[in-house]
Amino acid sequence: MSWSGTSVLVDKEEIARSKVNPEDVLPDFLDSYNAFFQKFQEVVAVEYTDVCGIFALSAALGGRLVLKELDFGWKKVNVFVLLLGDSSISHKTTAIKACERLLRDTGEVEFLSGRFSIEGTLMEIRAAPWGVFIRDEFTGLMVESQKSYIADLKQFLCAVYDCEIGSRTTIKYGKVEIKGECNSFLSGTVPYSLSLILQPDDFKGGMLPRFIIMRPELRVTSGVGVKRLTNQDLSMLVKLRATLLFIINKFPNGTTTEARFDNEAYELFNKWVTGNNDMLSKRKEEYVMFYSRLTEHLAKLSLLYQVSDTNSNPVVNATEGKVDRYLLITKKSVEKAIVWMDKYRDVYLPRALSVLSNVETEMIYNTIKELCTKSSDKTTTYSEVLRANYRYKTDELRKYINTLVDSERITVRKTLKDFERSKKPVETIRLTNIG
Repeated sequence: MSWSGTSVLVDKEEIARSKVNPEDVLPDFLDSYNAFFQKFQEVVAVEYTDVCGIFALSAALGGRLVLKELDFGWKKVNVFVLLLGDSSISHKTTAIKACERLLRDTGEVEFLSGRFSIEGTLMEIRAAPWGVFIRDEFTGLMVESQKSYIADLKQFLCAVYDCEIGSRTTIKYGKVEIKGECNSFLSGTVPYSLSLILQPDDFKGGMLPRFIIMRPELRVTSGVGVKRLTNQDLSMLVKLRATLLFIINKFPNGTTTEARFDNEAYELFNKWVTGNNDMLSKRKEEYVMFYSRLTEHLAKLSLLYQVSDTNSNPVVNATEGKVDRYLLITKKSVEKAIVWMDKYRDVYLPRALSVLSNVETEMIYNTIKELCTKSSDKTTTYSEVLRANYRYKTDELRKYINTLVDSERITVRKTLKDFERSKKPVETIRLTNIG
């Protein structure tokens, strides 16, 4: 998709000085973003459009808003988004670039490099506490995390998401203290690439469940190639930019506005949370963390839907010299968020987790392949595979082994193996493509 020429004002200072034309402000940013980019669904998967609009609004707001009144305390409105898709089919990079271009055109969003040496990233965040990370390829970041000097990258990403980096001691810069940060993250990757990098703990631990993970329905696009934007399209991009600026201007840079649920919204939100929690016991153990995180995602999404409505304004009460500035989240915004979250929970997330499950199967297969290749008889045993994948319980590993057998990628048979003075039965595993 060609996005050249979409920037009406390219000079940052000129953008900052410009006034938003009220006639360009759309009624709702998220609705308008989705409606516009879904016109290009023959090029970009609609599921990506859906979540990139959420990311764009979150990234533009930065730390201007915080949500209170929840069991987990204060929460800022940042989101982490990971687009899963096969190369050249779903066009995740196109979705990312379109979102990035719109944010750059506002002149209000600062971009961090995303190269993630932790020391360098700390200095970037200290200079731009509300900066956003956008990376075309997530797997490359995970490759970097295997290097010794950045081994705690995954834990660091958790702290970035939680906006709780705090104080850290570095070799080059000494003690670095981060305050007021609120960083959103957008990236994409090919699912199979994950199988070569991620470990089981990544699925069961804290990093990946913090991401909203979007895997589109597998379909082949029509191969349009470059999609030229019409004058009407360019006009709509100008309005999207104006709408985003209009929303940002309600919450001045350097200030923080508290968001609160009104009574009806709070009741509806808690009703959904109770229902979701009741279903946790029915989820696969390895994926419970993903579903338990949905409460936090719903809270942030409810706030974003409220802000997205351009008729929604913060309330300012001044009493006895004190100014109370807050934004009320209404039942309507929670209802819209629940519609989105229900579809994510029941359709998008299971689809993504299915891919992740396949990733874990690929990880087991790669281990078996390596063991068989090193063996003189081109076989390995179940116990050897279990030792190499010590993080798995026996029944968990058995599940992945059975999947590989059912897909005819390996064969398993019981044989007698010599152990000093006796023979003992073992399960011998062989790759089907090795004689």
